Amino acid sequence: MKFETNVKEIVRRTYNVKSFRFPRPSSLSYKAGQFMFVTIRSGKDEARKHFTISSSPTEKGFIEFTKKLTGHPFANALDALKVGD
Repeated sequence: MKFETNVKEIVRRTYNVKSFRFPRPSSLSYKAGQFMFVTIRSGKDEARKHFTISSSPTEKGFIEFTKKLTGHPFANALDALKVGD
């Protein structure tokens, strides 16, 4: 399944770890431990990485992944996201 969405919520877990939540499409089902690809677009540039889904499959309101912010360009792009992006 492929879908485009906006950031619903950002949860700071520690000083360098954040969880990013997005509205979960009602037709999306997954099992614990599955992963998803996340693509961030900025103008013409596009970056894509895979992340293990950190939200429970029983959580119907959102889908979430968690990332340690390492200073890597993709991590910096995630760190710059705001709710609604």
